[in-house]
Amino acid sequence: MVDRVGVSRLAVGLALSAAGAFAANLVISELPVNHISRFTDLDGPVELVGEVASEPDMRATKTFLTVAVDSLAFRGRQISVVGKIRLRLGEPTMRLNYRDQIKFSGYLNQPYAGRNPGAFDYRRFLMIRGIHGLVNLPGVDRVELLRSGAPDPFIRNLVKPIRDYLIETFNRFLPEREAAVIRGFLIGDVRMIPAAVYQRFKDTGTLHVLAASGANVAYVIATLFFLLRPFRLPRNYTLVISLASVVVFSFLAYNQPSVVRASVMAVTALLGKLLYRDVEPLNVISFAALIILAFEPLYLFDLGFQLSFAAAYGLVLVMPLFNRHLPRARGIIGRLGRGTLLIFGCTVVAQLAVSPILLHAFHQVPLVSFISNLLIVPLVGIATASGIILVLLSGVPYLSELIAACLTLTLKLTLAGVDFFATLPVARLRLGMLSLPEILLYYSILLGLLSWWRRSRLTAGFVILAVVAANILIWGGLFGGRTPVAEITFLDTWDANTVFVKEADGKRTLINGGEAYRSFDRGQAVVLPFLLAQGELQLDRILVTNDKPENKQSLMSVLAGLERPWAMTDSDSSRRALEQRLDRSPA
Repeated sequence: MVDRVGVSRLAVGLALSAAGAFAANLVISELPVNHISRFTDLDGPVELVGEVASEPDMRATKTFLTVAVDSLAFRGRQISVVGKIRLRLGEPTMRLNYRDQIKFSGYLNQPYAGRNPGAFDYRRFLMIRGIHGLVNLPGVDRVELLRSGAPDPFIRNLVKPIRDYLIETFNRFLPEREAAVIRGFLIGDVRMIPAAVYQRFKDTGTLHVLAASGANVAYVIATLFFLLRPFRLPRNYTLVISLASVVVFSFLAYNQPSVVRASVMAVTALLGKLLYRDVEPLNVISFAALIILAFEPLYLFDLGFQLSFAAAYGLVLVMPLFNRHLPRARGIIGRLGRGTLLIFGCTVVAQLAVSPILLHAFHQVPLVSFISNLLIVPLVGIATASGIILVLLSGVPYLSELIAACLTLTLKLTLAGVDFFATLPVARLRLGMLSLPEILLYYSILLGLLSWWRRSRLTAGFVILAVVAANILIWGGLFGGRTPVAEITFLDTWDANTVFVKEADGKRTLINGGEAYRSFDRGQAVVLPFLLAQGELQLDRILVTNDKPENKQSLMSVLAGLERPWAMTDSDSSRRALEQRLDRSPA
């Protein structure tokens, strides 16, 4: 007998997939003849007029603006154009704002692509966000303001003052580093966090706490319900106020994909409550994904979008079953134990859901995250709640200082915990880039086990998918392999000569490290990603053809990224000997 419901769901899924592929293809290839991407890399400066399409991204030494261009002038000829570019100003400034119309002149360049396997592809990163050109200017004085964006009251008169007050409050009450970190916890603003601190969050698998997401939206809703309870407002009034606050919070957090996903889910759930409907979490997540992809089809290829929804789907599918099998909590110790198990379960499920994506993108999985999140996540929750309370009560003398002192202590404990877990020898597992059949096999096995646990009729389908993926890997490895030959790869590291040689017998030799230039380390940004993408976790020989300090610095970065503390090999001994020799070498 034909399962009509199953067939209809399959048909709807295939139709949506086809519609999404068509929409993505339109965004990528069907560009109009006057699109800005057709005018990049001209042999002279151009004059551009456009509107600031999003809020300025101000960093410590620069400012990025996304500009929707209206017109372009080149050698006396002006034409109407469409499309977005990224304007980089060589100074931090807030003199320009969202919806401002501006005019400026400069060289319009195409974003650089990933010139080495495994390296970051800046062109693809910007294209996903609809940006197809770059202009670099030394300062804001080279930009002429034609029209202020003051007519837009929502951003200028509501969102921006709230955000400015929030930032000013943290800067006034907290030390500089802690103020930057709490901004990341609360609204996902990581621009002022020191690079070393950010890297330690990444290495310990706790980077997700610096992205505004579902937990932050939940804190906002919970805080509002707590504050509105004494007023005994009607239920629908409370829901409407919460719904409006979620929208404002999404803009406060710069409408990052993770917070947009969580906000759409929260708005959908609140609307369901207003309409007295039962809310199914899986349907809410799927609806949020459809809404986001309907407006931005290329977000499907955005790493943040993938990680966010993979973790959300994993938690929604597994945690209700996990929670159902936990014993009931009795007393304080029982509640603490149950809460610890829930945090650990969420960490494991989220990590299993996103591991293939992390391996494919970064070639590493932070193994220590299964333990680190047990400590870091509760501390971040306490810090975030304290941060919200501090903002609300910052005008109350003495009480605000007491809250700030407690928040500072919590943040210092959080950072100390991150530092401790980052120093553990099993902080990360390095692997090569996963192939599509390997990712398919992984998720087929996970979903098959979940279906078997839930006694779903889909179990057989996932088993078949796993068998197909395993056969592709096995037979592809047997008949698709190449005859071992020597491979020589010349890496594009600008003026430095960097070469990787893999001999027919498997021995690997690296010549030079790429050199470091100012704050950009080519060993870390170019050479190491290439080696990891190829699955080359050890080196047999390293040749140094120049004695520049920049080359030594890059080689040390490569060696630090390739270290495998659980496997003592000749390569490890050679590496330490090389480190000692480089340390003794004259600068």
